[in-house]
Amino acid sequence: MIKRIACLILTAIMLYALAACMDNEDEDLPPISANELAGVILNSIEFPKMTELTEINDISRYTYIYFNDEIDFCFYWQAMSVDLAEIVIAVTDNNEECDDIYSQLNDRLTNLRDNSVFYPNQQAAVNGAVLGKKNNVVYLICHEEADKAEEALLQLI
Repeated sequence: MIKRIACLILTAIMLYALAACMDNEDEDLPPISANELAGVILNSIEFPKMTELTEINDISRYTYIYFNDEIDFCFYWQAMSVDLAEIVIAVTDNNEECDDIYSQLNDRLTNLRDNSVFYPNQQAAVNGAVLGKKNNVVYLICHEEADKAEEALLQLI
């Protein structure tokens, strides 16, 4: 009788452990949105006051970055300031779109370096800027401590 009870308990424990392992393998984590990723960046270091641009037409008019309606994006910037800070995040499952957005953000960073630096704070921000692509996320962080913000971002993607 004791052997049967011990066998039942061991069987139950093994089934519970097996079920727990199977649940972890099959579990899909929900995708992280561009806004959530931008929030992580904004909380990772101190940014000056920025404005979020949400209209695709405004972004293309002011920055020459073209997002389509299918892309999950987030764009923060300082339109006029002695500081220079930008956060651009785009999330897409299309590899061609990732490459295209990366190229556009590279052009944006070049444009900032060549045409938007007038003060020492702005120069420091552009010199510290990071541009990257990991998995389905493309990003540009323009800030003198952008590398710290990038570390926080990369932990999530």
